[in-house]
Amino acid sequence: MNTGVNTGEGRRRGGHSAAAGRTGVALSLVVAPADHLERIGAVDRVRDAADRRRQVLALTHAGRGPLNDCTVLAHRLDEELTGSLTAPDQETLRRVPGVLGAEAGLPTDD
Repeated sequence: MNTGVNTGEGRRRGGHSAAAGRTGVALSLVVAPADHLERIGAVDRVRDAADRRRQVLALTHAGRGPLNDCTVLAHRLDEELTGSLTAPDQETLRRVPGVLGAEAGLPTDD
């Protein structure tokens, strides 16, 4: 859920509604995880200086560890699930969802 989160390494503008719209999910699917992350101290909700009606999620120092842990686990799972594929097949598997997402108007990392 990087959309709308300030990690300190760059910022995506927009509040919960914008994040839900960009990702094509219901607003509740953005708000509930954000609430949980705030409760455990992983993020803070901060008023957007450009639009005081909007809040941006800011990753806290305490949230960096769990984010890094999740990233490591995601990479391990990717390796486990795709380990039997050839290198070209792995690249295709990484590329195709981005192509489909872009065609559907979703944000991509390109």
